[in-house]
Amino acid sequence: MDFSLDSTKLTEKTDNSVEISLPEQNYKIIFPPLPSVISGVKKVADAQPAKGQVAWNITVGEDSPGVALNGLTVTDSFPSNHQVFKSATWLGKKDPLTGQDMTLQMTEASGGGSGMSTYSYTFPESGEVIRAPQTIRIVTGIRGEVYKDKNATTLRNNVSLSHKSEARLPKDTSKRSTFALTTIPKISLNKSGTQVSGNRVRWKMDFNNNRAAAYQARVLDNLGKGLTLDESKGITIRYGDREATVLKPNNNHVNLAGRGFGDVNDVSYTYSKGTGPNGGRYPDPCLRHSL
Repeated sequence: MDFSLDSTKLTEKTDNSVEISLPEQNYKIIFPPLPSVISGVKKVADAQPAKGQVAWNITVGEDSPGVALNGLTVTDSFPSNHQVFKSATWLGKKDPLTGQDMTLQMTEASGGGSGMSTYSYTFPESGEVIRAPQTIRIVTGIRGEVYKDKNATTLRNNVSLSHKSEARLPKDTSKRSTFALTTIPKISLNKSGTQVSGNRVRWKMDFNNNRAAAYQARVLDNLGKGLTLDESKGITIRYGDREATVLKPNNNHVNLAGRGFGDVNDVSYTYSKGTGPNGGRYPDPCLRHSL
């Protein structure tokens, strides 16, 4: 037999007595007072580089389940040179019109200083009692500067709690805030060669196997002195386990998105044979692949 408890009947000041009446006997259950201090804030990063974004999950009241969150302000901040605010949702709180997690209208703070973007949300002070724990998801877009850096970039996102009543928050102010970090990987590139006959070598390049975000990427392949491209064989492009595409001088461009390859768009190549003693502009013959 299952029972549901009306949490609006519980208080923070005294023990909570609940009576259950059954045909043959009545039962009385005593619950301790609900916590009055909002304790516990956690932030977890979910990097989604293929989408060019990071989802940051903020859970409040994790260490004080049942505490009322009404009037609590959650403030999210991050360096504006690396991230841009995209959206915020209240996980588990359904929008009655859409049935989806409710979209939150975050308030952008002005004059944050130090190159920080700051957004906040305050749980409604009146109306339905909002019990902890609750989770808000902030999604930030990754700025292009992150991908221009030749080194992997670590993104940071901060969160802090505030309330009109100081008594509702931990006395230790260090427990009112936290942060999370995530590292955005750089595009991977690996190359290997196999001799297939006396004077022929097949070169294989694995590009972006880690599915980092790539935009207008260009792969420069220096063939080395004494090597030339066998254009009669062409260049084979393979995306995952999809059907291979062969590019040749008279057909050196393909739009893979048009073939239903999802997030891959145009792929092309140019071949510079060079004019100088060691290949002209480049020391040796050179292939340029544009994606």
